[in-house]
Amino acid sequence: MSFSSDRPRLPVDSLLQENLTEQELADLSGAVDDARRLLSTAAIPPLQDLTDFETASNALATASKTITAAIDGDQKAGELLATATDLTQLLTKVGHAETAIRTAQARSRERSVRRASDALARIQEITSVSQLIDAGADAVCELGFDRAIISRIHESTWMVEKIAVVGDAEWANEILIAARENPQQLIPGLPEHDLIRKRRPVLVTKVQERTNVHTAVAEASQSRSYVAALLQPRSTVIGFLHADRFFHRGDVTAFDRELLALFAQGFGFALERAILMQELDQIRDGFLGLGHRFSGVLDASKSSWPSTAATGTKPPAGLAPVAEPLEDPRDRDSRLTRREYEVLQLMASGDTNVRIAHKLVISEGTVKSHVKNILRKLQASNRAEAVSRWHNSQRR
Repeated sequence: MSFSSDRPRLPVDSLLQENLTEQELADLSGAVDDARRLLSTAAIPPLQDLTDFETASNALATASKTITAAIDGDQKAGELLATATDLTQLLTKVGHAETAIRTAQARSRERSVRRASDALARIQEITSVSQLIDAGADAVCELGFDRAIISRIHESTWMVEKIAVVGDAEWANEILIAARENPQQLIPGLPEHDLIRKRRPVLVTKVQERTNVHTAVAEASQSRSYVAALLQPRSTVIGFLHADRFFHRGDVTAFDRELLALFAQGFGFALERAILMQELDQIRDGFLGLGHRFSGVLDASKSSWPSTAATGTKPPAGLAPVAEPLEDPRDRDSRLTRREYEVLQLMASGDTNVRIAHKLVISEGTVKSHVKNILRKLQASNRAEAVSRWHNSQRR
């Protein structure tokens, strides 16, 4: 499959420029320009290369350190400043710019966190899983990202469900097709594999130079850098959130990584809630349909089927009472660790060690070790007995 190559190129805007007032930008520009001219050093990049708060702060810190060293009598630094007429004035100018950057950074971060909180509040009322996924991808873009990907994990395979691209739905669809035609196994070395193993959000740079990425998505998206976080409402990982800033100069930052993780935590719980409500609706509809069928049978048999109280006869086998369902085993057995409880639940579902390993993204040897501990703690001689003891404990 071929992809369109006439995509919009990068504009001049950067995250830094978008979050500075005209005065703050003028203070930064003046300090950087004067420092580069007077210090005559390549250690301070030009203004156009300062794309985020971190690069701007580092440039100003370098200028401040060099000027301070010259004032304190460093000969080498003093030679660089041979043409400077007023070192104190330059140092003051740089310090003023540093203060402006710190103020703007705090303001920007506060605004980003508030956006995340507002977005999560809006999506909490959505009960449809498909609608929630659509809204979630759009909400990630509202946080200041240009693109977002929502994925699920199915038996150690990374399955992309939704992609949002600001202002380009066609491109989003192209990337989605590429992802679905080329599902990615979660193999060691992949950033997403480490994300699951370490349970910490990741920041991936130089994407186009890497081989250990989702190659089809990287090629279709042309991404330079991205951040990713887990969708993990409780102890089980159910998917990923990815985001980047393709239409901005510069890479995503460490703060972007933490911001996405914050949103992913709340979104994961909202997604779990929607999934549970959808499953409950299906169960309810199934029981309602069953009740209607039983009601119809009973109504049709009233005139021909004598009362059991009067005759002592038993009802037809087809109308035997339905067994009471087990209680929902949400309360974890206190004897088991959280991971052992997850393994036990999958054992109860009939999964083999291999399937359990795939679902929990752990080795088969680790599963065997968990099973051994479960049998010992529940004082069971085999898997079936362990599951039976667990079910019995839930009835109490």
